[in-house]
Amino acid sequence: MIKRISLVIFDIGGVVILLNHGMARKKFAARLDMPVEELNALISSYKLEEEEQSLASQFRIGAIAADEYLDAYIERFGNGLTRQELIGFLCSELGEPIGEALDLLDAIHGKVHISCFSNSQEIHWNYLLRDYPVMRKFQPAMASHLAGLAKPDLQVLRYICEQLDVKPDECLLIDDAPENIASAHEGGMNAVLYLTPEKLINDLKQFHLEKE
Repeated sequence: MIKRISLVIFDIGGVVILLNHGMARKKFAARLDMPVEELNALISSYKLEEEEQSLASQFRIGAIAADEYLDAYIERFGNGLTRQELIGFLCSELGEPIGEALDLLDAIHGKVHISCFSNSQEIHWNYLLRDYPVMRKFQPAMASHLAGLAKPDLQVLRYICEQLDVKPDECLLIDDAPENIASAHEGGMNAVLYLTPEKLINDLKQFHLEKE
């Protein structure tokens, strides 16, 4: 018998909001006259000579500011790339809200406290807060670059519990990354792997969060 939970923590990308990585990177690669495979590899692994972590990893935990991140990639990409173009590309990676997720948020509102924790970065996050009304449903809306920690680090669970004054077993994480689900379970937190809206709705029944 699973204990009733008091807090649901949603991931954002791929759970609440569609991600457009493939289409956005294909267009950006064409702008840079670069194979998309090379672009993907560069974005995930590019780092400055004196650093051990990639720029993407540092940006994700707030270790570098947006200006430094943008300037480093503009210098690397060349081709007359401007800051506004790079910002536009980054924002274009975020797609439309998932309608079923919005319905589910409305359905469980008032039954349980709703929050989120996203592995994000400053540019994506500011765009989400400005242009996506759904973000107002999360109290608080938490992100890796603000916490200085990224999933699946177990310290993220401690951060969430401290921020909301709850115990791990009172929480439910909804995430589309198996490694984040595994980390949550290891830390004593309930967790559901998001695959489809229909499966999520069914999975939530075991936590007394039926969609009425």
